[in-house]
Amino acid sequence: MLNAEKEFMVDFFGLEPGEIEDISYTRQSDKRPILRVILTNDHDPCPDCGCPHPRVKEYIPKKIKYADGAGRDCILLYHARRFKCPACHRTYYEPSPFVQKKGKIADKVVFDILKDLKDYNQTFASVGRKYCVSATTVSNIFDAHVEIPRKKLPSLLCIDEVYAMKTQGSKYVCLLLDFEKQTPVDLLPNRWLPSLLEYMSLIPEEERLGVKAVCFDMYPAYRKMVKACFPNAIGVVDRFHVMQEFTRRLTKVRIRVMNRTRARRERLKEEMKAVESDFPRERYRDDPCWQRISADWQKTSDQYYVLKHFHWLLSKDEDLDIFDPGREGQYNRHFQKYMTLLQLREILLGIDPELEEAVRLKRVLTHMYESGTYDKAGEQLFNETYVAFRNSSIKEMNGFSRTMKEWRDEIFNSFNTVTVEYMVNRRSEYTIKSVRLHNGIIENRNKMIKCMKHNSYGFTNWVRFRNRVMYVLDPKATYSLEPRFGSKAVKKKKNK
Repeated sequence: MLNAEKEFMVDFFGLEPGEIEDISYTRQSDKRPILRVILTNDHDPCPDCGCPHPRVKEYIPKKIKYADGAGRDCILLYHARRFKCPACHRTYYEPSPFVQKKGKIADKVVFDILKDLKDYNQTFASVGRKYCVSATTVSNIFDAHVEIPRKKLPSLLCIDEVYAMKTQGSKYVCLLLDFEKQTPVDLLPNRWLPSLLEYMSLIPEEERLGVKAVCFDMYPAYRKMVKACFPNAIGVVDRFHVMQEFTRRLTKVRIRVMNRTRARRERLKEEMKAVESDFPRERYRDDPCWQRISADWQKTSDQYYVLKHFHWLLSKDEDLDIFDPGREGQYNRHFQKYMTLLQLREILLGIDPELEEAVRLKRVLTHMYESGTYDKAGEQLFNETYVAFRNSSIKEMNGFSRTMKEWRDEIFNSFNTVTVEYMVNRRSEYTIKSVRLHNGIIENRNKMIKCMKHNSYGFTNWVRFRNRVMYVLDPKATYSLEPRFGSKAVKKKKNK
């Protein structure tokens, strides 16, 4: 009969009272708990001849590390029976419920470690601290139990690169994602065209023929790869990357205007000083010329301030709630009065005609994406948008028209609806929303990959990094119960 303390220990390890013959508790000199355990003798038959009455040859003490996940650990001293078969003289151990063959850490701890590594915020070091083991031990456990294979190519494929680790001479890794399931297909060590073509050539042609659309950014290698490897698929450049390219060009316009404004402010300051030098003390304040220059300087300073601190308003759509005329303003120290974002935006647009024209073209581009359809009308709308940019007096906007021309087919393909979503409100009323192919999901996964890299201060083992990414990003990805001893993943591969 086990007392209350021993019953607690039995429950702690997930055993039944009938499975324990004896259990005792002591402490080491470093105050670490030691639990001595002897299991009930079940007379396990000989694995060779099946003799049902083996003899106990000896008890072999085995030290097993255990931890509760809160930074507290103990030693489980398991006295394992070693049987000897009286018929064939085979010796063997009784089955252990604590560890697998050659294991030194309890299975429960190993599986808890693998479950914690599902969280992309956790690192090998942070998990090691929880379970009182080293980061190297955690990484070895991960390598031995996790090996995620490539998934089947989906009909809707998303491709994007992320700056994650330097591997095979490349700073970028390439992520393939299933748009519908939102799970990774595979992670490639680089985004070079020869590598992509070689990788896709190893995939059966029947599988590649099932891909109907591939979404990517404006990296030429992706377009060439799609045309070469997916004959039934269309290439799609999603709205995010097109708007991102436009925003870069808008930023160049804004910086050029800001530099001109700063130069004008400095010139007016010098003119003010020149006028002030002609008057004694502060009598220059009554001079009409000084007053005119001072007013111009103050206006230019206000413009420069808004360009520097509120330029983000240029990228916001004008129909947002933040531009509501009835919205209450906030006190601005520079202007020394309450200002609304609408007022600040009006100051921005009134600084230079180039800024006003660039924002107008942004509205044209936004209208194209909101109203564009995958038919003749959508094609006509695209052509009108292209002409508007081509006829612009701003060189950056002219350059954007060339981008639109180069990626015309891929941008037009982004108007295609690939699925629908049913939106249900609190009153159980639903609306149907058309969904276009986009890379918004893969951009979110890229942030998770970057977080893993930053938290871990980088990875040097490509196989481990790939498995960790696939393991974290796929909710259904799991680990093997049996360790893969001798696996190539356990051996560290140096990047060339």
